[in-house]
Amino acid sequence: MAKSPPLTIDEQPTTPGLSAGRHIPQAIGVYWPLLLALALFASLLWSGINTCRRQNDGQFIYPLDDAYIHMAIAKNLAQHGVWGVTRFAFGASSSSLLWSGVLGLIFRLPGSHDLVPLLLGAACGAAALSVVLWILLREEVPGLVVAVLLGGVVIGAPMVPLVISGMEAPGQILIDVLFLYAAARAAGGRVLSVRSTAAILVLAALAVAIRYEGLFLVGTACLVLAARGRWGLAFALGLAALTPVVIFGAISVRHGGFWLPNSVMLKGARPSFGSWRDAAYSLGGRAVEGLIVARWVGGLAVAAMVVLLIAFSKRREVSGRAGSSPAGPMLVISLGTAILHMQFAALTWFSRYEGYLVVLLMLAIAVALGRDRLGLSGLARIEAAKRIVAVAIAAAFCLYPVFANGIMALGQVPAASHNVYEQQYQMARFLGRYYSDDTVVLNDIGAVCYFGDVRLIDTQGLDGMEVARQRLARTYRSALAADIARRQDARVAVVYQRFLQEMGGVPEDWTPVGTWGIGDNLICGDAFVTFYALRPDEIPALRANLLEFNRALPIGVSRHVSR
Repeated sequence: MAKSPPLTIDEQPTTPGLSAGRHIPQAIGVYWPLLLALALFASLLWSGINTCRRQNDGQFIYPLDDAYIHMAIAKNLAQHGVWGVTRFAFGASSSSLLWSGVLGLIFRLPGSHDLVPLLLGAACGAAALSVVLWILLREEVPGLVVAVLLGGVVIGAPMVPLVISGMEAPGQILIDVLFLYAAARAAGGRVLSVRSTAAILVLAALAVAIRYEGLFLVGTACLVLAARGRWGLAFALGLAALTPVVIFGAISVRHGGFWLPNSVMLKGARPSFGSWRDAAYSLGGRAVEGLIVARWVGGLAVAAMVVLLIAFSKRREVSGRAGSSPAGPMLVISLGTAILHMQFAALTWFSRYEGYLVVLLMLAIAVALGRDRLGLSGLARIEAAKRIVAVAIAAAFCLYPVFANGIMALGQVPAASHNVYEQQYQMARFLGRYYSDDTVVLNDIGAVCYFGDVRLIDTQGLDGMEVARQRLARTYRSALAADIARRQDARVAVVYQRFLQEMGGVPEDWTPVGTWGIGDNLICGDAFVTFYALRPDEIPALRANLLEFNRALPIGVSRHVSR
């Protein structure tokens, strides 16, 4: 029997079980996994938001101070045309150019609100679920697998904590899923129209603009395309991915900064070959360690490797030959991305850095299971009991860590939000009331800069090139911090004493005047933050300000003012 010609990337097969003129019940029969996932997503999101508000005196506070860094940049971009956490100078504090930029555009609209990142994240999350369903239906993945995967996106990604965090992760997942599928179909030999080529190039640029880790995804896709002989497309995708890096880098260098954002320069892993152990760690050891520690990613990575081995052993079409399925390229690209991410990027709260890896790996595995690409129908000859046990063990190995991590993250969100409310939000209120337009020294800069209007010295180097360069050179010490503060006429410092000890101790001319402490600290760098007067004549004013403001602190915050 003659085979049908391969579909182009623009062609969309008829959705199983649904055609023009069919009734709503039939549509529900196809889309029930999405409807169920959206209902779960909405209910968990609503519950999480209300829980955060109830314990924060009716205010919604993001559970990460980093969210307010994006919002501070957006505020200053919208109001003053300055890309920075303060309106006074350019600052490369954000590693998500697209998220901060989109927020800046929205903040220019009348009536913009603190909830904009939350609403934008919720929209991206719902869109990501819809795109995942579209891909799975297109690839004829069984309904039960579709339902499990969508549940994995909601709980295991974990989508709800990512949305509540106010960060760019939901948008990153949406863009990366679209790019993975488009790149994999291209690697599978699909014919690309001009429109499709333009779309995949735009997706490559957006994947990097939403987070610089997109370079791992696009870079791996370029290697797969080049291996299949599609050198032109691979080269074009590489150029598209580098475009936002080069444009922002040129702007940053013009303002005296690095080619990459400060957060990428300071937090990224740099190779070291000072010893055999360091060399092994730099040449893949860190990736292995990361996959073991982040077992919710590591288990999926192992499963993807097993699926690839099964496919090759059965001589299935996974290598990306003309007309073959996108399953093989999807597995290879998602695996390569996970390894590169674990080698060069960091793990953090709520899986906000690695959540996209969970979705990409689960999606690639699910597509590989569609249309019996692995020849699993042959398992029907195995006794039913053994088949059920084997499938249950495999599913538990892969999915239990994913769902367990997601449920844990969901439970941590209210506590983290309360931590930020009791510490960074109160710092913002205090400094905004007494030190607006003054220079202050901080180690948590987001909420203070978004809610207030201070001049900033950031001890962590996310904002400010002098500190960033010294931290990169590992020469940043307390004496230098004191000198910078003196030259910029800083009045007070509000920092973790532990951070100062790591820099060699508290500067001699800094006088501790008061402390705030929070209980059950989960997310903040330290439970106690100390207020320092940076010159003797500032001590009485800082003491008076603390005594007055302490009466307005939440009851859970401990407070002490020196005599």
